[in-house]
Amino acid sequence: KVKHKIIRPYRKGIVLIVKGIEGKQFSFHLEFVINDKNVMRISFSNIFKEQKSCSGTSIQIPLTLEPVWTILHVQGFNILHDAGIFSSSSTDKKFFLRSV
Repeated sequence: KVKHKIIRPYRKGIVLIVKGIEGKQFSFHLEFVINDKNVMRISFSNIFKEQKSCSGTSIQIPLTLEPVWTILHVQGFNILHDAGIFSSSSTDKKFFLRSV
């Protein structure tokens, strides 16, 4: 059994400090627990060519990073909302970032 922590994201997003490595491929993933039951993964990578939603359980977002430290502000709620995870009429919009 995998144990995980529940982290409440900063209200306006999650701030990450990242640095690309020249000539290297990278990817990282953020998993959100939606309404206490569904898990949605947001994946960022320089491998992806375009943003797309995969089978309703993940979103792939292309990201190019220079080999300098960069502040990345991820607005998880907005990404999930724009992907149709939360309907505009839904009142139950609870989500948490899951840490494994």
